[in-house]
Amino acid sequence: GWVRNLENQIDAKLTPLKMTSSLIEAEKLSNEYKKNPLAAGNNKYKPIYNVVNKKINKNYNSLSKIEEKILNAGEKISWVMSKQEDGFILAKVVRRVHTAFVRIDYSLDSYSITYITSEKLGADTHYNIHNNYNIWIKELEEEIDFSLQ
Repeated sequence: GWVRNLENQIDAKLTPLKMTSSLIEAEKLSNEYKKNPLAAGNNKYKPIYNVVNKKINKNYNSLSKIEEKILNAGEKISWVMSKQEDGFILAKVVRRVHTAFVRIDYSLDSYSITYITSEKLGADTHYNIHNNYNIWIKELEEEIDFSLQ
């Protein structure tokens, strides 16, 4: 397990993170699935957790400062992140054989974390996923909140 995790972390650091056409297509599909939620039939799978327009309580006069804080927060908890454009960071987390991609949109007032796609997390067409994913997103949210204080 830990060797595979280390290999994935090294690979993630060496491979540039870009919003590829396949990620764009996966994001479109995910947005469609979001429109048709249906609870999973067991406790391991939960509705996908997104952070939506979370208020930034401290006043920043620069988008680049917020970007820096978000990138540092992600790196601190082993997320791979890459700014795609002003106000949009693409992020990837690898845990053992599981991988998830999210988009982090941010402004001077708020930020959002939105699911794009995942591998080996059992995401379904009704916008459910293995609950570990939701735990990872909540950890990322806490770390970003702490960084932005």
